[in-house]
Amino acid sequence: MAAFYATRGFVVVIPDYRLVPKAVFPQPAEDVRDALFWAIQNPDSLVSPTSPRPDLENVLMMGHSAGAAHIATMHLHPDVMKNCQELRSKIKGIILVSGPHDVHDVSPTSADGEVYKLYWGSTQAAEKNDPLHLCRDVPAEIGATLPHTLIVEGEFEPKWILDGQVTFGAALKAKSRRTVKKIVAHGHNHVSIVWAIGTQEGEEWAFEVVNWYNSIKD
Repeated sequence: MAAFYATRGFVVVIPDYRLVPKAVFPQPAEDVRDALFWAIQNPDSLVSPTSPRPDLENVLMMGHSAGAAHIATMHLHPDVMKNCQELRSKIKGIILVSGPHDVHDVSPTSADGEVYKLYWGSTQAAEKNDPLHLCRDVPAEIGATLPHTLIVEGEFEPKWILDGQVTFGAALKAKSRRTVKKIVAHGHNHVSIVWAIGTQEGEEWAFEVVNWYNSIKD
C-alpha cells in the first residue's frame, strides 16, 4: 500500500497503535492522532534527499478495518481531538476502507463480539461508542469541521459491514453537510481489497482514491 502511493507522489507514513488488552477505547485513536501530530511536527524526518516535500496543508488519512474505525473515532470522539483545531485544519480528507462503523448487529458470542467487548468494555458500550453512534452524537460545530470523507468497501464484505457503511455514510453526510463519496471494489472481500495492491490486479479502487484526492485538494 505504501509503495503504491509513494510511487504516485505521496509521502506515506504508516503509524502503529496499541492493541487490546493493553489499550482500550479510545486509546488506539489517540495513538493515531499522536502519530499524525508527530509527523506534522517533524517533516524533515519523513523525507530523504530524493523525496518530495510533504504537503502539510493537505494531509490525507486512510485506514482499513479497525484502522478505519480508529480514524473515524479520532475525528468524532468529543475528547480525542479536543483543542486540536490546527491539526484538524491540515487534514483534507479521510478514507475509511471496510470499517466496522455500526456493530449493533454483531453477536456478543462471535469472535468479533469478543474482541469488541475487550476494546469497548461491553457490547452495550460498543453500540454506544462505535463510529456510527459517535457521529450521531457529535455536536454541530464539530460536524462542520469534519474533513472530506471517502468510504471504500469490497463487493463481498460481510453484510453487517456493508449495512453499516450505508447508515454511517448517511449520518456523516448529515453532520458534515458534505457529500460522502463511496467506492465499491468489485471482486474483493474484506481482506483481498488491501492485499491486491501492488499485484497490478484489482487495484482500480486505489487509483480512484488518487483521483478523489486530487478533486478535493486545494
